[in-house]
Amino acid sequence: MTGKEFQEKGAKAEELIHSLATESFFSDWCYLNPKLPSGKELCDILIVFDSIAIIWQIKNIKLHDGEYNESEVQKNLRQLEGARRTLFDLKVNVTLSNPRRGNEEFDPKLIETIFLISAFAGDEPNYSTMLDEYKGKKIHVFQKRFISNALNYLSTIKDFVNYLVEKERCLDICSSIIINGGEEDLLSIYLSNNCSLSGLDSDGDIIVDGGGWEALNCSEFSKENQLKLKISKGWDDIINRAHEAGGKYELIAREMARLTRDERKEISQLYLSTMIDSQKVNGINTFRRVVSVGGITFCFMFHSRTFNRAQREEVLMQLCYVARVKIENKMVIGICTELEIEPTCSYNFCKIYTDTVTDKMIEKASEIQKVNGILASLG
Repeated sequence: MTGKEFQEKGAKAEELIHSLATESFFSDWCYLNPKLPSGKELCDILIVFDSIAIIWQIKNIKLHDGEYNESEVQKNLRQLEGARRTLFDLKVNVTLSNPRRGNEEFDPKLIETIFLISAFAGDEPNYSTMLDEYKGKKIHVFQKRFISNALNYLSTIKDFVNYLVEKERCLDICSSIIINGGEEDLLSIYLSNNCSLSGLDSDGDIIVDGGGWEALNCSEFSKENQLKLKISKGWDDIINRAHEAGGKYELIAREMARLTRDERKEISQLYLSTMIDSQKVNGINTFRRVVSVGGITFCFMFHSRTFNRAQREEVLMQLCYVARVKIENKMVIGICTELEIEPTCSYNFCKIYTDTVTDKMIEKASEIQKVNGILASLG
């Protein structure tokens, strides 16, 4: 391989790595090229989402007669297993860096589930496996085309993780899955079956015919997905506003981004209906509504521009506090903007998380309700 060919080969992989790390929904939980104390690179991408770690190694491997060189494939698997072993067996101290989150020390004790992904950025071979194994560890094998398709339909961190979990569950039951196409054909079954592969459960070999992905994209399901993306974009835009504000709002933005795409559609519709209803009541300074989606309580508040941001934030905090006491969800997120609809608006965000509700919290919430009448209908 010439020097120019080598550079082009590496550039395709770097382009995919950068896109996944900075331009996709992974960015809130993604650490690009994490380094060991020695300065050596651990892996291409490490994603840490709650108790889940996803290790990515991405290569652009040149095809030989339509196939990958097996030694290069094995190198990718070996590097993934090496990264896993370094983090979880040897427990080497690793400092992670994210542009939004800053620096953090990786704590392997917090991780319960590990996924390994071997991804390829270039041309696709005539035949490829979608799950490999190295030293007894399962490794997902992704082609660039599948990654692009998956990110369109599995467009939140929770949606993506749910697919990995279901794929491994299915492969634990059957002997093997043979696909006459690409993994996107398996994904089409998963999506069409309400995000499940239960219809494939078998203790023998499973053969998946090709063409399922093309059929899905020509179906009503595809149109519904596009509509879902369009509606839920409202929630994505609010998440971006929280990110733009930075500081403490960064933490709240990540909590808001936990929702699946279906949940984002639901919360977008609830937020829009609340905003519309707030315009139907004359002579008010504040309009509030509390809803629950995805195990999180959301407090929406529209406040008159006659109140400054500090006043708005104080009232929003009180609303969230009462909601946490009165509703069993451990997480409460508050969002406040102006009651008056104008071309520009500002946002206040609030987050409260507690495992339990204490007697002191109940007493304080009762006092807030008595003085300000917040959520009085909740008792």
